[in-house]
Amino acid sequence: KTREQTEHSPTVFQDMAHGWKEFSSRSWVVAVVAGYAIIAMIFESVFAVVGPVHAEEVLGGPKPWSWILAALSAGMVAGVLVSMKVRPRHPLVIGLGAQLGVVIWIFTMGVTNWIPLIMVSAFFAGIALDFFMVLWQTAMQTNIPRESLSRVTSYDAFGSLALAPLGLIIAGPLTERFGSETTLIAMAALFLLVLGLMLAVPGVRKLEGQTADLGSKSL
Repeated sequence: KTREQTEHSPTVFQDMAHGWKEFSSRSWVVAVVAGYAIIAMIFESVFAVVGPVHAEEVLGGPKPWSWILAALSAGMVAGVLVSMKVRPRHPLVIGLGAQLGVVIWIFTMGVTNWIPLIMVSAFFAGIALDFFMVLWQTAMQTNIPRESLSRVTSYDAFGSLALAPLGLIIAGPLTERFGSETTLIAMAALFLLVLGLMLAVPGVRKLEGQTADLGSKSL
């Protein structure tokens, strides 16, 4: 009996192939993961490279940057609390729309050195980030069959972070060449463009928060 189970158990490559089929068959998953590969690249660049350089050269050093990050973190906590109270019919539309808060934060840093305003925008950016993450995880759990969820989640985690190291590599040279203000504004514009492209996908706009039949959901 043990031998029979072993012979018929799927190999790693079969698991990967099945996971890819489940992942690629859902346009809303592919669109969001592809978009967030770029968004994560932008965010990591701002968080780890462009932001600290900008703080040192324009905002007054590490102290104001720590205040900005504290406001961002407080917003993330608030974002989780907000997501517990909100159950939108179209979670991806609302969640991605909320990411305008992150765009505004990055853009604000590029056009002003007034710390209180940057902190306020950072707080709302934090709300937007975790608000979307909760809606995203809930959308996958309610729209993907349970037996396929772990495989799709694996591709989600890999794809969303795939370009983050590239962002860290190119952020320094871009900031040195164009300056932190111009780099931040350009990153905000790219962020906005990616959001628009994700929302242009019909599967993203039409996805509903709850489904009666998980096995038939594959937009």
